[in-house]
Amino acid sequence: MILLSLIAYQDFKDRLVSWYLFPLLFGFLAYKGIQHLLVVEFLEYAVVNLAFLILQFAMGTIYVSIKQRQLVNITKQWIGWGDVLFLVALCVAFSPLNFFVFYLASLIGVIGIALIQKVFTKNEEPLIPLAGIMAVFMVIILGLNLTVFPINLFDDSYFANLLIGM
Repeated sequence: MILLSLIAYQDFKDRLVSWYLFPLLFGFLAYKGIQHLLVVEFLEYAVVNLAFLILQFAMGTIYVSIKQRQLVNITKQWIGWGDVLFLVALCVAFSPLNFFVFYLASLIGVIGIALIQKVFTKNEEPLIPLAGIMAVFMVIILGLNLTVFPINLFDDSYFANLLIGM
């Protein structure tokens, strides 16, 4: 939670996060993941989550490139490398369905915050601290996990049962 808080603080304050925090976060999350899963299962989850991210970045690149009618590198203007590294680090923190739910819920939160920011600032294109906001969401999840709502981030059964029940 300390690393996540530091990432959030730096991203909100400077829109820049020290690079060394991402490998530290990755290592810590990987260590916690290996404690809960067999190594093969842990690696499977991480690869599935990473493949999902690659698909997201590829689709984002295609969308922006079509919109601008030229090939666009989305890491130059649309998403920062810190955001990419943060998301890669989170690939080892969740099972695939939990990762998808976290990713979707936190992006909805990011959109909400960006809309609020746009209303209260004159800046037409506000810079969004994506990694910082997602880090805050992760701190909230871990805080709830430690206190009132224990969650196994590597068990998809809760959300799978919700989907089956629909």
